[in-house]
Amino acid sequence: MPLEIKEPEAPVVVAVTVENTTKAIVKPLPAKVKTEVSKLVPQKKSENAVAGLPLNIPDPDSISVAVPIPFPDSPVSVPVPVPVPVADADGDGVADANDPCPYIKGSAKHNGCPDTDGDGIIDSNDACPLEAGTKETNGCAVKGKLTEEGSPITQHFGNIEFKTSSAEVHGLYKLDIIEPAIDSLFEHDDLILVITGHTDSEGDALFNMNLSQARADAVKAIFIRKGLPEEKIQTVTYGEIMPLKENETEFGRQRNRRVEIHVIQKKNP
Repeated sequence: MPLEIKEPEAPVVVAVTVENTTKAIVKPLPAKVKTEVSKLVPQKKSENAVAGLPLNIPDPDSISVAVPIPFPDSPVSVPVPVPVPVADADGDGVADANDPCPYIKGSAKHNGCPDTDGDGIIDSNDACPLEAGTKETNGCAVKGKLTEEGSPITQHFGNIEFKTSSAEVHGLYKLDIIEPAIDSLFEHDDLILVITGHTDSEGDALFNMNLSQARADAVKAIFIRKGLPEEKIQTVTYGEIMPLKENETEFGRQRNRRVEIHVIQKKNP
């Protein structure tokens, strides 16, 4: 009786072709596929002849599959390293790592620290940061004598103190400090208002710098609401770097949570 071999329901793939490939590697058929192929191949050539099949059916062990390896049409570009931006929190052009005052905008001349009165002494070391002085007088002007570049007349109207982490101004300060300063500014066209913001040392330095700015802005807004032109107001913020008292006690911290109100004569152009 002739051997009957049923054709498979689907053709067995013994080679793979993929477009846009330039190289391929040859791998043996997987064991599962080899088993299926073996079922279709007669064990003896004589059985092939009886069944009317060709005698050159390949041995499953000799069948291999070409697995293509795709290659790009163009050369692969090598990624270019992206430089890491240098941290400069205050934007004064001096990197934070080299800036003793990383959250206060200063100048390269003073390694990133401010010198508001331009006397060559940075504000944090200047006993009078708003009036030009000398090193011998700790940055303060000698009374009755001008420095070589001249020193503007300054008047300190007082300090407005704040609660912890607060920028709210209480009504008492508006009467005792803000109103007298407003009167002086309206009476003299050559005077400007300088508001300096400060904090105690609680919290981190960046938080305190932002808090001192918020306090200075709150006081500035009061002067503007009372009619003082914004161009006559200057704000300077120091965060925690210029305490009046030691921060170890609550009394000292209370004195340091402040905004100072100064009226200063305009410098001649």
